[in-house]
Amino acid sequence: MTVYYLGQFPPPYGGVTVKNALLREELSKHIAIEVLSFRETSLVHILRTVLLSRAEDVFVVGFGNKDLRRRFIKVLGTVRPGVLGRMILIGMGGRLGRELEEDAFYARCCARMRAVCLETEGMVSAAHRAEVHNAVVLPNCRPRPESCSGVVSRGRSEPLRAVFFSRIGVEKGADIVLEVARLVPEVEFSLYGSVDEAYAESFKVQAGSLSNLCYRGVFDSAAGDAICELAQYDVHLFPSRWPYEGVPGVLVETKMAAVPSIVSDACYNAEIVVDGLSGILVSEDCAEAWARELRALDDDRPKLDRLKHGAYESAEEYYTDACIGVLLEVLNGGSVS
Repeated sequence: MTVYYLGQFPPPYGGVTVKNALLREELSKHIAIEVLSFRETSLVHILRTVLLSRAEDVFVVGFGNKDLRRRFIKVLGTVRPGVLGRMILIGMGGRLGRELEEDAFYARCCARMRAVCLETEGMVSAAHRAEVHNAVVLPNCRPRPESCSGVVSRGRSEPLRAVFFSRIGVEKGADIVLEVARLVPEVEFSLYGSVDEAYAESFKVQAGSLSNLCYRGVFDSAAGDAICELAQYDVHLFPSRWPYEGVPGVLVETKMAAVPSIVSDACYNAEIVVDGLSGILVSEDCAEAWARELRALDDDRPKLDRLKHGAYESAEEYYTDACIGVLLEVLNGGSVS
């Protein structure tokens, strides 16, 4: 048996490429993996490899491009549907469940696969509604950090440190963060991420007027340790409005850094951050509501410490070594119940 991993791998270092690289690395500790990278191998060669594969060969498929993923699977479902039973699809982001509900043939193709791995129970439920009953939860995982120290308490005499660690634009809620920084001047804010071109001028003007806010540029995840970088902060802000959020890597990394997140009540955020236990869920899309929650944590440091402990403890289910067993079982012919 040959196990192939079809997907996109770093560089660049994005959510899809990092997830594929981590899963490939962890799988390689247990079985031999042959990689077919979409950036280094032509799609024609990949299709030929799949179509001419032996009956015992297995394919792990990690697509980032939703349209390419759909076309690839539907072509196989038309030309050689039998090969689908030897494929394990790694669902990236939060769109796949909805796509299956909207496209009956796509859903039938995915239902023939050995497994469809999705990031949350809510995504699996969406797949089940589309009659894709081979869906299983495989969290957006990360390796256990080696150098971070866990929960760090900060006395009331020290300023609260808040961090935003996403693409900087209205879609991700950066405008809310800037307004919260204006409303809560006693809190220190640090922002990381690339700035959307359409938002660049507005961001430059507003950020430049706030003495309690520092823009720290794009974090180099290839050279630096994101978890240790995040660990120097007290709370993470994630007011995203993007309608296709899955399990953002930063929500996993902040757990491992023992930094609770304040998140918008959108997409699957409520499955990742348990309100009052590992973070705070905000249902209102306005800066005043976010400022209110941030002030409350600043005033109640024992509650903040409890949330830090809750976030850190909830990270256990997102470590790669704890998640990989599901994928190994399916690769070895186990059934999805």
